Amino acid sequence: MICLGIESTAHTFGVGIVTDKGRVLANVLKPLVTKKGGIIPNEAAEHHIEVCSEAVEEALSAAKINVGAVNLISFSQGPGLGHCLRVGAMAARTLSLLHKIPLIGVNHCIGHLEIGKLLTEAKDPVLLYVSGANTQIIAFENGKYRVSRNILTDHTPHGKLTFSEVFEVSSNIGVVKIAQKLGAATIYKYANKFRFGKMTGINLKGEVGGWLKKPSIWSKTSIGAIPIGYEVTVTPLQLICALSSIANDGVYMKPFVVKYIKDNQDQVIQSFSPQVVDRIISIDTARRIKKILVQVVEKGTAKKAKIKGMEVAGKTGTARKVIDGRYAQGKYYATFMGFAPADEPRIAAIAVIDEPHQSYFGGTVAAPVVKEILENSLKYLASSE
Repeated sequence: MICLGIESTAHTFGVGIVTDKGRVLANVLKPLVTKKGGIIPNEAAEHHIEVCSEAVEEALSAAKINVGAVNLISFSQGPGLGHCLRVGAMAARTLSLLHKIPLIGVNHCIGHLEIGKLLTEAKDPVLLYVSGANTQIIAFENGKYRVSRNILTDHTPHGKLTFSEVFEVSSNIGVVKIAQKLGAATIYKYANKFRFGKMTGINLKGEVGGWLKKPSIWSKTSIGAIPIGYEVTVTPLQLICALSSIANDGVYMKPFVVKYIKDNQDQVIQSFSPQVVDRIISIDTARRIKKILVQVVEKGTAKKAKIKGMEVAGKTGTARKVIDGRYAQGKYYATFMGFAPADEPRIAAIAVIDEPHQSYFGGTVAAPVVKEILENSLKYLASSE
């Protein structure tokens, strides 16, 4: 699919040609330069009429196609000077009528959405902005998605996904779209409730709290980073405590290592017991999340964590490492955390693999480790009853 876009701004007449695969084939600009500066609408419109045909021909030549290869023509309806916009609209309409090509008029601010709907039939696309003077790739719905200046990708492009499927296939794009609907305040509220950025209070020395940014200092790209594990730091202990709260029907428990400590005379000098910290989500919400996490193992990215005869719930994670303050290319943490049995959880476990080879995906290298831990631990618990 090829789209030819015409833009008639106050100072420039431009023609851009872009494919639905995101490739810019041509971007021809014909600016108006005045000796004294400034723009007189009538003079600008006359300039645009003079260069119109030339700009179209140059764009088609640069793209190495003829007009018959164009599937869609778009033109800028505004905002802008009416005199100039009219020239672009007339040029686009003439091409459309002569060659029987579908025509769409777009607003600068929403042009990429309208064109995307025609090209991809996607319900909520962010695809292309084709406007000649400002032809650019915004993003692809099918595997790429733009958040401010950053482009998110999924390892495998996906079509339409249900809410549950977003997590089953570990779609970065899907998670970010959900986060955008929820908003920064809600994301932060629940990340805080799950106690990210806080120490768990475990009775071991050396624990760190990690880092969770308040929405007041989020950048334009944070909504596309924090929900998928970037711009935030957490410990494996924080992750497994958060997961355990879902296993515990929404109740966050304070972790502890030993049940009691005895002295040399075999007397208990200190004891520890389960301690409720907070209810962070409702029972109903926790059980709905459990069902999604079961599907991650049954049908999604964590099939290697399956245990015969019982359901396992869990989630994979793959993240680039931070080295010298920057996300390093080609260096990853691969993670999987899970609990079993999913319906009556007895044990939760997490495995974080530092710079795995050959594969670096959590579902490939970390899920089998957790499977073995869960399986052997459950056998031990059963034998000791």
